[in-house]
Amino acid sequence: MRQVHMRAGALGGGVLAFLVALLFLGSTLIPMGTAEAHSWPWSHKHHDRNNNDSAETVTVTIKKYIDGSPATSESADNTAFPMASSWDDPDGIGEGSGTFELSAETSPAYRAVTSEMKAGADYSVEEVLDTDAVGADCSAEHPYALVGYTTGTSMESAASQTPTASAPSLTDLEEDHYVIVWNESCDGEEPDPTPSGDIEGEVTGGSDEEGTGELEVTSIDAEKTTAIANGEFTDGWRYVFNITVPTDEPNLAMKFADWMDTSTSTNHTIAVANNMRISSAQADNGGATILLTAANTYSSPELTMTGDLDAGTDGLQVQVVVEVAVPSDTFNGTYSTSYGVRTLP
Repeated sequence: MRQVHMRAGALGGGVLAFLVALLFLGSTLIPMGTAEAHSWPWSHKHHDRNNNDSAETVTVTIKKYIDGSPATSESADNTAFPMASSWDDPDGIGEGSGTFELSAETSPAYRAVTSEMKAGADYSVEEVLDTDAVGADCSAEHPYALVGYTTGTSMESAASQTPTASAPSLTDLEEDHYVIVWNESCDGEEPDPTPSGDIEGEVTGGSDEEGTGELEVTSIDAEKTTAIANGEFTDGWRYVFNITVPTDEPNLAMKFADWMDTSTSTNHTIAVANNMRISSAQADNGGATILLTAANTYSSPELTMTGDLDAGTDGLQVQVVVEVAVPSDTFNGTYSTSYGVRTLP
């Protein structure tokens, strides 16, 4: 048996852990102010009437966040983000729809506030994704991608929520509401999702015959390091482990510790059980996924490797895809985990 052990503890000092940004980090409070009018029903006024259940009129404030923080002319590179909205206010301004922009030209930047509507009005808003500014993801040639939306009855409340892909549709408004449109940069440098570190442990058992190859994780490709917290693997994190598997020990298994929020002020976690799965196109099961059902427990059944991506190198050169579904109740933050890899005859 050959096994790579991971030592628990902080990053560095012999532990290889990787960090991922869960959508965006924390929440940042922003000052209230006035937004320029772009199209009806936008106004030049902001009414500080937060959480007033008896209010006769209501407004909706829309704010842009980029990479987890309120957008600025620097972080947004002075980009203007087109938005589309519709409203139904039968006792006030009536029914209609229009477009506007969140841009550096407003004061404060990248924020807009609707005109006053009568209590009980409906309002919806969404980012326009068929322009050069922003796309649904980073796969196209856009500088920014839409991550999702959050809403609340205060800016603080909206900033503390987990973004969802559904555009907000607010009905029967009885108090002011706040909408944050979350984007991520597609063309800037991303934080390194796999900080440098060493794998501590030992390889034991197996044949010493020359040419069989030694168990080794040669690299980890972070293919997707942001996620929508909805419990779906397709919207979660994705990593590709490049591994050398000994030819006399082709049966591979992996284990992971529960994901831990790296913030010193919280103890939020993401459980491994039923939220992680692995697969390999080089395995004899045709690339079927293996669901992990417990933390710090090797996956079962094992992946029996029969393919080889580089016949000229000792051992079997394989890729193992690791996918993480982020549960819907997960708090925003940065999470880390440690892993182990084992091969058996």
